[in-house]
Amino acid sequence: MAGTVIQGRFGAGGAKLPGTLGGLTAGGPGHVRVVMASGGHGSGHPGAQQLPPGLIRPGGGGRPLPERVRGQMESFFGTDFSDVRVHVGSEAASIGALAFTMGSSLYFAPGQYNPDSPQGLALLGHELTHVVQQRQGRVRNPFGSGIAVVQDLHLEAEADRMGARAANHRVSEAVQAKPAPGLVPRGAGVPRPAQPKAPKAPDAGGYRLIVGGYLHQEKGLPDGMAGHGFVAIEKPGGGRQSFGFSPAGFSNMDARRDLGKLTAGVPGRVHDDAAAFTKPGVRTRSYAISREQAEQAMGKVAEYRKGAQFSLARKQCSSFAMDVARAAGVDDFAGAKVKSPREWYRKI
Repeated sequence: MAGTVIQGRFGAGGAKLPGTLGGLTAGGPGHVRVVMASGGHGSGHPGAQQLPPGLIRPGGGGRPLPERVRGQMESFFGTDFSDVRVHVGSEAASIGALAFTMGSSLYFAPGQYNPDSPQGLALLGHELTHVVQQRQGRVRNPFGSGIAVVQDLHLEAEADRMGARAANHRVSEAVQAKPAPGLVPRGAGVPRPAQPKAPKAPDAGGYRLIVGGYLHQEKGLPDGMAGHGFVAIEKPGGGRQSFGFSPAGFSNMDARRDLGKLTAGVPGRVHDDAAAFTKPGVRTRSYAISREQAEQAMGKVAEYRKGAQFSLARKQCSSFAMDVARAAGVDDFAGAKVKSPREWYRKI
């Protein structure tokens, strides 16, 4: 692990590592070594900080990028991200980051990995810019060994720009597009041998099913009302319909006062839920499905629209989302049981 570097999106004040003493550190074991930024960047942040041994342990595991997202990002950056692995857990928060990159491993704090929202896609693009920067040898570990958190204002500004552009990139434009200036990976321009195309699955269609959930910020809500589950179907070309299920006339109800009524059952309604993708802490998971599966999912939505009762004990927002996913034939939800939005959120 000699010379390993971390770059990432940090909160106000930059990286926060155990052992830091007002931006400078003692030199004893377990303390953070700091190298101040050079070149008059004026950030007020250290240019590099060395992690105490064992604070973050690089390892295997993680999940690959979703196929559609990977295709979009590879088209924009002009490089291969098949080796990139995503981890969601406590590592990022342990150093004060929303997300960070170490080689081809991306680490996100809980609630920050959301490639189905514009903000989440821009953050992913930011981190993938760091993958490319590190591959190109543009990021140096000044300590020579161990793991260094490097905060270079110029590289971070570049990652912000490229992340925003990558989030808005459309693969359909890639035939004429060129890789982003200054971010062409080594070896770009070398012709690749033609690869035989895999046979296309019947009626693959390019549809996606997206399931999502978030927890409400308000404290003290009944468990059955503590969060929200939703589902969306994305058509080829990017058109997306989002659906949620809630009590009809809920705006006139009080979650605590009407808890008994909501548990026993009230008329329900299916509503457009596009705003769910922008909620704080939202989590999503997407699945490639066929046109036939998309039609089956829409059939389940139509069933709920015909007057399904909303009940916290039997049919609420998260059970609606699961029913739609089951109707689409998504294996992850076959036989699964979720009793509350909070449980649904944990499952995602």
